Amino acid sequence: MQRKWLLPCIAFLTSSLCAAAQWVKEDDTTAVYFREGVYMTQEEFFSNRPTMSLRSLSSSRWKTADSLMRLGIFVASPASLRFTNGNLDVRSRFIALMDSTGRDCVAMIDTVWGICLHGIPFKYIENAADQQFVRIPITGAINFLNYVVLEQDVPEFHTVSFPTPGYRRIERRWIVDMERREIVAFSHDYLYSVLERDTHLLKRFEKERKKRRQLLPYIGQYNASHPFIPSE
Repeated sequence: MQRKWLLPCIAFLTSSLCAAAQWVKEDDTTAVYFREGVYMTQEEFFSNRPTMSLRSLSSSRWKTADSLMRLGIFVASPASLRFTNGNLDVRSRFIALMDSTGRDCVAMIDTVWGICLHGIPFKYIENAADQQFVRIPITGAINFLNYVVLEQDVPEFHTVSFPTPGYRRIERRWIVDMERREIVAFSHDYLYSVLERDTHLLKRFEKERKKRRQLLPYIGQYNASHPFIPSE
């Protein structure tokens, strides 16, 4: 049965980005790489199994890509892939995809959980202040995802005029736990529970005088002792 977030297929889109896993690169600066593709769920991210692929158009078909972009459909072309501060900047309501059978599809952008490009995962963030897809820095078993969203202020009606609602910037901080396969709000209590998984490291930490200040460095030690390897 066709998923509800898929719109009618479009036949004029061309080949997709490679969906093969990218484990080794010539300019390798990290040991962690993920499969290219589009995550529709959080579980697909944690299992390294994106079920969709981005559709791409070559530079020679820039007119077609431009026409689709004007319709609000994001297509992976050299001109459309823009990165700002390490994040993927996509400002479209729809995204052109290819499913596992090779069929061209269009999905609403807010139904996409994330995208993996060049082995780097990005998470879709609604109302992101700068970019819609924020990079998830993977440094080990425990990782940190920080970004800013725009939240609309509710105006107070003290006069007969109608004030224009404003927006405020709200910082969001999350912990991406690759071992437990969960994303939770940042808290020192959760980080302490991570150290409880390593008895030796926990004993050393308990001897520290300024525990709160030393917690993040100890998480770095935890990552060094518990390297994360994506599922094949």
